[in-house]
Amino acid sequence: MRSSITVLMSDQGGLLWQMASFGSHGHRVSRAIDWLKSNFAAPLRVEELAAGVQMGASRFHHHFRQLKSMSPPQFQK
Repeated sequence: MRSSITVLMSDQGGLLWQMASFGSHGHRVSRAIDWLKSNFAAPLRVEELAAGVQMGASRFHHHFRQLKSMSPPQFQK
């Protein structure tokens, strides 16, 4: 266990974490958050945003709220 923590705390730990979590719900939601930050003035259709990260709208809402403690429209505002 200690060696796992050491690896994650190393210079390469961030890269390892990204590789391990690629395609996860968290990774997908973070892609949507990046889009929201870049397009904050654009009209928001949560269904389209969820589809863009290959998730259903209700699952996207659930995971978004887990990560950000708010809904996508609240985040955009």
